[in-house]
Amino acid sequence: TMAIGSLVASNKLIAANAAIPVMAAISVNAISKVIAAAASGGKTFALNVMPSLILQIAALWLGWILF
Repeated sequence: TMAIGSLVASNKLIAANAAIPVMAAISVNAISKVIAAAASGGKTFALNVMPSLILQIAALWLGWILF
């Protein structure tokens, strides 16, 4: 996301076009959090963490689609 922000700041990328790469980065980060939760706390912990991350990512993309 910092690289994308740098491209926007240097006028090499339009801010409106930066939204999807930023949302993709946030989505991939959420997947890595589920993997880290499974690795550190096991399947039960990952299953406790996963619903909130799914809700967060769903709200993020739904907001993009609707607005």
